[in-house]
Formats: sequence, C-alpha cells, structure tokens
Amino acid sequence: MQERELNAMDALNTSISHIAENIDRYRKQPQHFTRKSKLPFGKLVKVMLNMQGNSLNAELQEAFPELSERMTASAYVQARDKLSLPVFEDLLSDYNQSAPKKLFNGKYRLYAIDGSDFQTPWNPKSAFVVDTNKRNGESLKPHCQIHGNIMYDIASCQYMDCVLQPRNSWDERAAALKMIGRMPKDDPSIIIMDRGYESYNLIETLNRTANSHYVIRVRTNDGFKEISNLPDEECDMEIAIPVTTSYAEYMKRRSAGETVYKINAPKRHNKETRSPKTVTQRWDFEDRCTIKFRAVKFLINDPDTGKDVWEVLVTNLNRLEFPVAKMKELYHMRWDIETSFRDMKYSLGGIHFHSKKDEAVQMEIYARLIMFNVVGRNIIAAEKWETAQAEATKQAVEDTENPVVEKNATKYPYNIDFKMACLSTRRFFRLHINEPIEKLYEELLKYKQPIRQGRQDERNVKIKSAVAFVYRVA
Repeated sequence: MQERELNAMDALNTSISHIAENIDRYRKQPQHFTRKSKLPFGKLVKVMLNMQGNSLNAELQEAFPELSERMTASAYVQARDKLSLPVFEDLLSDYNQSAPKKLFNGKYRLYAIDGSDFQTPWNPKSAFVVDTNKRNGESLKPHCQIHGNIMYDIASCQYMDCVLQPRNSWDERAAALKMIGRMPKDDPSIIIMDRGYESYNLIETLNRTANSHYVIRVRTNDGFKEISNLPDEECDMEIAIPVTTSYAEYMKRRSAGETVYKINAPKRHNKETRSPKTVTQRWDFEDRCTIKFRAVKFLINDPDTGKDVWEVLVTNLNRLEFPVAKMKELYHMRWDIETSFRDMKYSLGGIHFHSKKDEAVQMEIYARLIMFNVVGRNIIAAEKWETAQAEATKQAVEDTENPVVEKNATKYPYNIDFKMACLSTRRFFRLHINEPIEKLYEELLKYKQPIRQGRQDERNVKIKSAVAFVYRVA
C-alpha cells in the first residue's frame, strides 16, 4: 500500500486535489466552477496536462471516449478561460515537493539553469510579439515567441522552476536570480550555467546564498578582464575583484594605483535621466564589495570546429573536492538540460499549442513541464522496480538450491525509450488510473533502447515556426 502512495501518478492526483482545495485562488470569477458540468475544475486540469499534438477536437475525443461525456471545442475553451496561470505554476511546485530527492555525490542537489524558446501561434494582440528580428542578414516577419527560463534537477531529471518572458525583452540573469531565490535551501546545491549568465551581481548573490555553489562558464575574451588576463595554459586560480558603485571611491583608489571595478548601478545614480550611451548593471549589495571566486581554465574540443579551445569556469566549489578533471565532468552534465528540452518539445508536444491567447499558451508550457516530471519519475520507478524484481527472482532461485543462470552482459547499457514512456504514461493517466502501477512499469520496460556513448552528430540549428492549428496529426 505504501508503494502505491509514493508513485508518480498518485502524487500528481494528490497535487491536483491540493490545488482544487484552494480553487478561489485560481478561478477568475467567484461563480466559475460552482455549477455541475461535464468539465469541472479537476478534470479540466487533467485534460490540459494530458494534451498532445493533435487538433483540439481530436484531443477531446481521446480524453472522453464516451460520446455522452464529450463536450464541444467551444465549451472546452470557455471552461479553460475560467482558469488563471497560477494554477499550473503552483501545481508544478506542489508536485515537486513530493518527488524523491536524488543527490549528486550523495551530498548535493545538482541544478542547471538555461533557456529555451517557444514559437507560439501568431496573435497580433499578444504581449510576446517580436516585431523585428534579423538573423544572418535576413529580416523575418513578425512572430510570437516566448523565452522559457528553466531550472532543471539533473540528478532527478525534474523541472524545478520556470520563468516565462517575451523573447524580445528577455533578461536571463534576472530570471535566474528569481529562481535561485525560490529554490529549496535544505541541502547543499550546485547550480550550473552556461555563458551569458556571468555577472558580478549574480556571482555575489550565489556567494551569499546559504548552501549554494555554482559553476558558470564565462567568456574568455570579452567578459571579465581578470579572466581575459589568464595565461593560455591549464590553471586553477583564486580571484578577488574589488567593486564599487561610488565614482569618488573609484577615482580615489585608481589614483592610488589600486585595481577596482566601477559598477554603474541605476539606483545609485543621482540624476533623473542618463545618457543613452550609459550602460547600467544590476547591483543588489553595498557600495563597496570584494567579489571572490575560483577560475578554472582548460582545453576542450569544440564540436562545431573540431579544434581545441580554451574554456573557463568560475565557481566557489572546494578545489580539493572538485579538481580540474572533476570540474570538466561536472560541467559536461549541464548538457542534460538541453536533451530534456528536446524531449519535452518533441516527445511531449511542447511545440503544439491549442490556443492563441497568451495565458492559455503559458499554461500549456507549464503543463508540459509537469508531465515531463511525471514521465521521468515513472521511468526511474520502473527501473527500480525491475531491479527489485530481478533480485527477488534471484533470491527465490537460490532458496530452492537451483543453480542461478546469469544473463550475458549486453554490449551497451539500455534505457527506457522516453517517447514511448510519454505515450504509455498518458494512456495510463487517462484510462487506467485505478489499476496497479506495476502494469505501467511492465509496459515501460518493454521499450528499451541502447545508449551508445561517445556518438555525436553535427548540430543543425534552424529557425522553426509554430505548428499551425490546421496542420495537426489526425
């Protein structure tokens, strides 16, 4: 009984029940979801979670096989428009609280923060319209695009948090600071970020955040001056950078021959208006500060050119626990968030939307993040269940004093196919929720694929438009 209470499906239904208990927070009008209907609050949330890449009528047909229970697409849209965005934001947070923690090195929560763009259906009234955009000298027509800033738990394969922004006015550093402020602080954590996130304010925030460690890849030539001055050799150095927001302090220390960096913080400036050429930086701390971090420089192979290039990571991790070789391995693990974006978009239908309205589109993005977590937890649970079953069988054979026949080792390790796991999880969630969860595990284990390490294909990045409503699978 205890095992069933902990599975991913029961946890999702429990979280939906928790959300339903506070329905006043999520309905737009007091009278919404008070009358009996074919699509009450809880069922509506489940339908939105389980949507795929079909047309809206096809989605409703799958969700309600019985014709007497099915509603029209218009009725569904009217019910959906009674919901507000916080319902899925809070559902993601509540569901993650029930997830088992998996620690890196038995000690750290391992997070990655990165962003991904979502092309949404064209809506001239949208707040996400990108009016002008030029790539490779070619002007693109206006389109709608949302930038999702996402925090991902690498060890547990779970999306932890998300901040959605318009693509033409995104601020990844501000979004990262917001997610860092909301992340759990019970266990020590390591946050891995790519180039573009490096800033004095973000590094100092992490330096002062309890139980927080970071690994940030920084630019080697046009970023921090102290990084640009590092020698072209593998090195591991401690760096301290004095900073100030006071121009008088800056000039005083410079005239004394000291090295100091001037931060143009907007809130420190006395003038009401500034020159348009003045570049401002966010700074949330006192006027004078010394920022300390460790810089690790090493050679890597660039997959785009095949040549060796120098890369630098800044961190506050201990040198004895994380030497240079281990820092390389640790940063390489950041790539898992990139592959998760691929699975979430193309296996779970994260590029297929069923509305042009901004709020409905954002709710669907959150719904895909939640279902990704459900599928990931099911995969991990199925693998644990398989191991437990194998050990129980082995023990039973040993108890009968019969010889144990060991299976031949396979050439490659095998993992459950994520795409088939999405299909099986959705069907179980829709039709078989009252059946033993072991039935789902047995089905997932039938779809395994070999993992061939070391293979890589050339990245072919293309501009992708939103999938139009009329071009959906039957």
